Amino acid sequence: MKSSGIALVMTLLLLVVLVVLVGQFSYTTKIDAYIADNTNNEIQIRYGLLSGVNFAIAQLQLDAMKEEGSKTKYDCTTDEWAQSLWPPDKPQKIGNVLVFYSIQDESAKFNLLRLIWKKKEAEEKKKEDKDKEGQEGEEGQKKEEEQDKEQDKGKDKDKPKEKPKAISPEQQFDLLGKIIQGEKAAFDPAKLRESIVAWMKQKKGKSEKTTGSFPTKVPMFSMKELSMAGIMPYSFLSGRLDEKGNRIKGFSEYTTIWSDGDINVNTASVELLQSLSPKMNAELIKGIISYREQAGPDGERQVFKQKTDLKKVQGLSDGIYSEIESLVDVRSSYFLIEAMATAGRSKKKLSVVVYREGKKVYKLWSDYTN
Repeated sequence: MKSSGIALVMTLLLLVVLVVLVGQFSYTTKIDAYIADNTNNEIQIRYGLLSGVNFAIAQLQLDAMKEEGSKTKYDCTTDEWAQSLWPPDKPQKIGNVLVFYSIQDESAKFNLLRLIWKKKEAEEKKKEDKDKEGQEGEEGQKKEEEQDKEQDKGKDKDKPKEKPKAISPEQQFDLLGKIIQGEKAAFDPAKLRESIVAWMKQKKGKSEKTTGSFPTKVPMFSMKELSMAGIMPYSFLSGRLDEKGNRIKGFSEYTTIWSDGDINVNTASVELLQSLSPKMNAELIKGIISYREQAGPDGERQVFKQKTDLKKVQGLSDGIYSEIESLVDVRSSYFLIEAMATAGRSKKKLSVVVYREGKKVYKLWSDYTN
């Protein structure tokens, strides 16, 4: 009887051990299956994202090919590059992966590097004036004396007015900061600007204007640096939701570090257009947007084919045009490609900045995130 009880206890213990082992084996097998599935999805996602980016690059090249032979070249939201072949509402299925992408114009944003680019134009003009004075010699002095006499006669009244100057990069940044915040200001634009400039100078990159397919030693390579350096929260940089659940655009959607500095009036947002000058009121902005959206004589959407077309906007005077002329353009060379891919429980994003020069497209920077 005693031995029977011991045997029963041993049998129960053995069953318990077997149950534990089977449970552990089942759990381990399930984890391994999850890992294998995720690994498979990750590999497919990577290839899917690369496919999306390559399709976007092909669109940029196709758009450039269509412009070959055209005297007037411009970029706008109706171009080939702006029409995604794989939009978010109609993603492309590649294996088990759903992929979509978008192309954004970096010239539609304010370039932060303008805050530290050296003001070479003033220095060059000063040098040219000095050389000119040296060449003129005595003849120049006589001309100056004659001019002085004419001024004494009161002819200075007919002196033409100076051409209106564009606002400085610092003024434009501060104005943009106020515009995008609205009434509920979360930061002081001037202090934020000083922090950004201090960070870029700390990195000791080139402070002159650098453009092209292979820029090197630039002060910043990613807008994420502003968050990593503690200059601003990541949620403010990339976008966030307000109390009502509405999305608020992030700071990085208005600014960039990849462009030649000029803002494309065909693709710029309302906020960027307003930041060009304090004189750009609501009526002028409405006129620019209406001009871009209305149909032209050929039935196609009208665009600014050259900067001087801005003068066609009602209310935009020659004075305002002269003030913003040096800040704008109708061409774009830098673009941001954002590809998103999902497979099972995995979701990834690949961001790539490219530079287009003719039919050639160069990859400058990329970021792979969840």
